[in-house]
Amino acid sequence: MKPEFNSEEEYILSYYRDKTASSPNRALALDFTRLVVAGGLFSIGFHYQDPLWMLIGFGILAVHEVRTGLQLRRYTRIYRSIFRKYRDHCSALEAELLEYSNPKEP
Repeated sequence: MKPEFNSEEEYILSYYRDKTASSPNRALALDFTRLVVAGGLFSIGFHYQDPLWMLIGFGILAVHEVRTGLQLRRYTRIYRSIFRKYRDHCSALEAELLEYSNPKEP
C-alpha cells in the first residue's frame, strides 16, 4: 500500500536515497567553482580593462542563475506532488489505524 510515483518522482527519491549524490558538499563545491571561475574572468577583464572578459564572467553567473531558476520551478512541482502523495498515504494509514483501534460494535 505504498504510494505510486511517476518516473520523475522516483528519480528524485532515488537521488536523495544516495548519500554521496545528494551531499550538500557536492552542490556547494560546484557552485563555488562556478563563482571562482566567473569571478576570475571578471577580475581579468577588470584588470586589463577588457569588457569582453567581464561580460563572459557575468554571463557564466547569469546562465547559472537562469538554469537554477528553471530547475527550481520544475523540482518544486515534483516535490509538491511527492509530499501530497505521502500526506494522502499517511491519512489513509491513520484512518485504517483508527478503524482497527475502534472496532464497530455489532
